[in-house]
Amino acid sequence: MRRTVATGLAVVAIFAALAALSGSLSPLARRPVLDGGGPLVPYRWVSPPPEVVGGNQQPSSGAFQLPISNGSSEPKTFFTSDGQTTLIFNKGAVHKDGVNSVEVDVNPLDPATLAPLPNGLSPFGNAVHLQIGDVTSFESNVRAVVVYPETIDLHALSHDLMWSADGQTWQQLKTDESLLQQQVYANPPGPGYLLVGGIRKEIPSPGAVSGGRSGTISTVLLVLSGVSFLLGIGFLLRARQAGRA
Repeated sequence: MRRTVATGLAVVAIFAALAALSGSLSPLARRPVLDGGGPLVPYRWVSPPPEVVGGNQQPSSGAFQLPISNGSSEPKTFFTSDGQTTLIFNKGAVHKDGVNSVEVDVNPLDPATLAPLPNGLSPFGNAVHLQIGDVTSFESNVRAVVVYPETIDLHALSHDLMWSADGQTWQQLKTDESLLQQQVYANPPGPGYLLVGGIRKEIPSPGAVSGGRSGTISTVLLVLSGVSFLLGIGFLLRARQAGRA
């Protein structure tokens, strides 16, 4: 019985190894089977690519009031109605004397109207223009959360939030990312332009993958991992029945 259990565990381990190896051959294979959270809301483009023109809706802009107390802004969170841009202001992010509030304007833009991103980065989705009167920098952290799209023709293994004061010179921000939610998080140094960038990678179509060498290897590994998993389960069930006997 011990030998049977050991064999079953070894086969299951082989299944895990083969599944991991097949996942390394394609970014599509690495996606979890059960993502949870339900489907993402369709991205809203200022200038949509041809494949989504028919169902595209224009993105939302926003005009918000940031409260000012004794010349210093209060903590506040704003988000556009489509949920594609969220701004989280820490206390004291903006200093302005003699007023009770300042207006925070958020407007999506076509990134083609701005300077190209550096270092081979491609734009993912809309640019966001953030304006707060004559404010040019933040005194404490402002967290920007920006949603980006992903399609068969627009895919990257990781994304960064880029910032520009004038839309001409870009700065790469220290970025956190949620691939599941297709969002990036970063702290821009002040108002200006925000744009998600990534190194564009091609995702092979199912037909192309099946005809290629890596696709063939991936398919074989997936089949082998499935067979080894079933064999492992069989060995374990046999051991369990033997133990009862």
